[in-house]
Amino acid sequence: MATLYNGFSMTVILAGLYGNGDGAIVVSDKMRTVKHPLTNDEFETENEAINKTKKLNDSVYIACSGSDDFWGEILDKVEEQIHPTDKPRKVRAIIEKEYRKQHMRWLEATVLVPLGFENLKDYNARANIELPPARIEQIDRQLRETLGTGELVLIAQENDRYMLYGLQDPGLFKQLMSGFAVCGSGAKSALQTVVTNYEMGMHKKQLEELLLKAKKLSEQDKGVGKLTNILYIPEV
Repeated sequence: MATLYNGFSMTVILAGLYGNGDGAIVVSDKMRTVKHPLTNDEFETENEAINKTKKLNDSVYIACSGSDDFWGEILDKVEEQIHPTDKPRKVRAIIEKEYRKQHMRWLEATVLVPLGFENLKDYNARANIELPPARIEQIDRQLRETLGTGELVLIAQENDRYMLYGLQDPGLFKQLMSGFAVCGSGAKSALQTVVTNYEMGMHKKQLEELLLKAKKLSEQDKGVGKLTNILYIPEV
């Protein structure tokens, strides 16, 4: 049976390169918003143990916004397959593969299970018998157009420089040529400040100050915590 998710959400990720790729900084909050599966009531929890960034191997770091369950299952599978010295390209390919698998399981859980189907195989076997064509077309469109839950940013060291990638539906990495990423529900209030002031060649301290300023602005958005985590890459 498909996994049913309990609604943990991770809400703001701010990342940027400095010195034209000499390094990177990732700033995030430490809050989760939990939605009760029956009542839809929301509960917020914020503490120092919550961390939205992770080092995958010697040259790859990631940060996630979105469902804790969704990304947790993906990253568990990814970590089983990667080696400490694997090149970023191989790591990205593994993440893309596991993302697509998990995205399908998530679609089954959020779209098909509430309609009484166990999974996609069960839906394909029964839909033409039990549902009118118009309803099937509606469900098929929902399966095609429903996006994943949250975003993943990847920072990789390649040829002695750091590069920034974003994982986007339908599960493909794209290099972020802007040199920065702003995602999560707090992006609405943080984005303009980063867009206006960011330069890829800026110094490390300048980037840190900019991302912290944007993080402070993001706290006015729903569900963004006031506690802050900073990841310096390379680690100091």
